[in-house]
Amino acid sequence: MKKIILLFLFSWIFALNLIAGTDIYFGNGVWNDKKGARIGMARLEKIVKKKILENNPELIAKYTPITLSFNWTGTGPGDSLSIETKMQDVIETFYQLKDSGQLDESSLFRVIELYLSKNLINVALLELLDEIYAENTRAINGANLVEMIASYENNTLATGDKVLLVAHSQGNLFGNEVYDNLLSEYQDKFQLVSVGTPANRVLESDKPYTTLTCDIVIGAIPGHLEAKMPCSDNGIADPTGHEFVASYLTNLNSLNEIAENIKKYLELC
Repeated sequence: MKKIILLFLFSWIFALNLIAGTDIYFGNGVWNDKKGARIGMARLEKIVKKKILENNPELIAKYTPITLSFNWTGTGPGDSLSIETKMQDVIETFYQLKDSGQLDESSLFRVIELYLSKNLINVALLELLDEIYAENTRAINGANLVEMIASYENNTLATGDKVLLVAHSQGNLFGNEVYDNLLSEYQDKFQLVSVGTPANRVLESDKPYTTLTCDIVIGAIPGHLEAKMPCSDNGIADPTGHEFVASYLTNLNSLNEIAENIKKYLELC
C-alpha cells in the first residue's frame, strides 16, 4: 500500500512539474479564421487535460490554458474567409517554402494549382499574381511574424518561462521562422511539436514530428519531411488527410504520438 501511495504522489508531483514554467501555444494552419483556429485549440486542450493531466482537478486548476498563436488568413487577424484571403494564404505559404529552399519560382504555378485545382490558371495570370502578391505577401507575413514573436517574448519568455508550440501545417513554417528570429537565450526556451508539416525541418534539426502517410496536401509539397504515420489502422474523417481535428486528432496513432511528443517536451522544459 505504501508503494502505491508513493507512486501516486510521485506521478502527481511529476505532472505538476510538467505544467509549471511552460506555456503551451497552438499554431493553426492555412484557411482558418479565429473561430476555426480556436476549435482546433479547444480540442488540443482536451487532449492535454486527459492524457497529460489525467483530468485531475487540482492539476488542471494550476494549469495555464493553451494560448492561440494565430496564423492569419488574409491581410489581418480579423479577416473572414474568402477566395481572396485564401489565395493570400496560398501565396504566403509559397514564399515561406521558397525562403527555406524547398521551392523555386517555377513552383508557384503548382502551389496555386494544388489549392485551386478546379480553376483555370494560365501563365499570364501566374505572372500577374506573382507581381501583385510578392512584396505584399512578405509584408503581411512579416507583420504576422512580428506579432507572434512579441506575444511569445512579452507573455512568456521575458518572465523566464518556456514556450511549447503545437503547430499544424503552415503553423510549422511560422514556428521555424519565430525560432530563427529569437535571441539565442530565448531559442533554448522554445520547443515545437510539429503536426502535418510542409517544412523540411523542425526548428534547427530533425526532431520528432507527426505527418500522416495519407496527407495529400503535404504529399504534394516538395522537400517536406517524410510522412511516416499510417492512416489505415484507425482511419480519419477527412479525405485530404490533412485537417488538424478531422485527420490528426481523429486517427488514434497520430493522436497518441502528438500527446506523447507534448509530454516529452514538457519533461524537457
